[in-house]
Amino acid sequence: MDAREKAVATGRAWRTQPCTQPEKSGSDPASSPCLVRIYSDPETDETVVALRGEIDYGCEETLETSLTSALNSSDHGIAIDLSKVSFWACSSVKVLLAVRQLALRHGKTVSLLATSPIAHRVLELTDALQLFTTRTDATFRVPPQPTSPWGPAL
Repeated sequence: MDAREKAVATGRAWRTQPCTQPEKSGSDPASSPCLVRIYSDPETDETVVALRGEIDYGCEETLETSLTSALNSSDHGIAIDLSKVSFWACSSVKVLLAVRQLALRHGKTVSLLATSPIAHRVLELTDALQLFTTRTDATFRVPPQPTSPWGPAL
């Protein structure tokens, strides 16, 4: 059994291609081999990118490809659900910021639907959280203009 088969058998496959079907309600997220799910929310008609598991340096390329693809195929932008993220590496913040810049250049948005405590803390410590519109219980919080000793945010 090679490393990929072993990872799939144990439910820890995190280097897989993104899924394009929505999560089924009531399904166990640990049983799905996908790290990223991209779907259109039928109620809001927005493109949602749901991440789960350990988001680290090893999956940075998959994360960037998935977020960029979702952004390019959306009309107005993407909403990212980080509620099922169990580990969030600082290198992944760089990817979020790059996708945000791409969205701004094309007049689109990148918002956060929900964040797990660990993802929230990393985004907060890196001062990246204030750059994103976040939503809790279907209400939006518009981020304030960031103030930084290094000049305006990109």
